[in-house]
Amino acid sequence: MHCVVVAASSERGERDGGSRRVPRPDPGKSSSRTCVEPDTETTALAVVRDTPLSPLMGRLRQKRREFTYPEIGLTLTLDQRWDTAGVGTGAAVWDSAELLARYMATSGAARAFNPDALKDDARAGSSSPSKTTMDADAAALARDWWAGAVVVELGGGLGLASMVAARMGATVLCTDGDDLVVDMCARNVRANGLAADDSTDSSSRGTVEVARLAWGDDEDVAAAEAWVAARRGIEPGTEGRAKAYPDVVLLADVVYGERPDAWRGLTRTCAALAGPGTVVLLSHTRRGDSGSQRKFFDWLRDAGFVVEAVERWKGTRDGFASLTLLYRAYRYGSTTLGRSYSVVK
Repeated sequence: MHCVVVAASSERGERDGGSRRVPRPDPGKSSSRTCVEPDTETTALAVVRDTPLSPLMGRLRQKRREFTYPEIGLTLTLDQRWDTAGVGTGAAVWDSAELLARYMATSGAARAFNPDALKDDARAGSSSPSKTTMDADAAALARDWWAGAVVVELGGGLGLASMVAARMGATVLCTDGDDLVVDMCARNVRANGLAADDSTDSSSRGTVEVARLAWGDDEDVAAAEAWVAARRGIEPGTEGRAKAYPDVVLLADVVYGERPDAWRGLTRTCAALAGPGTVVLLSHTRRGDSGSQRKFFDWLRDAGFVVEAVERWKGTRDGFASLTLLYRAYRYGSTTLGRSYSVVK
């Protein structure tokens, strides 16, 4: 017998500090755009065996999990609270986030930044993306690419991919729309020595800051844009119109269920943050009917993005067939991928 695993919560809970709070919009003021709040209602996520010993359920319900990346000398210990009242789905590490973080740590995500990767597939007669194989020297060089990169993660949950990026030298803003998850992420980042204000690991070349960002919220997005601008050296009050873009936007397992309003908000947020050269990396596990979820990719294209699948991870886990894809999205006309810049007009 099988059942649909759901995450249900209706209580917001109280904040207990540990993260930067972005001011909320005044409900009395009008806004031209709708803010999409985090999913605190029941949402179908995955099909697993109807037993408390299910491996997936066991991973989600673990209070503490360890992730090791020997290629970059990193071991992360993350606290989870998936089944705590009032906490959303981001309070645990899902398999898609694990795959994205592992891919970054092992190969530097080099294939995703190679504009000719899919052309190479076509010349080789491959009709679908295949897992990257790299020798040790090439992989190490690809990982060095992250040093100095400016990265924003949306729907980051506990921040696994953000922390891997920081360990490779990136300056990262990890965001989530759930206040309780934001606080959990901030505590995990600090506990692993990667917080921007108190990095305890002298060998760590990058840092992570944590903030709330609800997709489609103009004020939250503006705060993220200001953070990117500061990392690009654009000071507040710069004369003229100044705009800065991150090099990479990370997304892991954020498109699920039936939430078109959320995906529209995510599309608007990606469009606001991504500029020429910015690469959006999305690891996406297919579940159930993927037709409705393809709307998000269509909306990205309508917003001026090229969307391509560059990796396909297919296998069996927990007794079920599993398919996770890595997509890259970038602005039409981008000549380089993964290196954006500041524009002052």
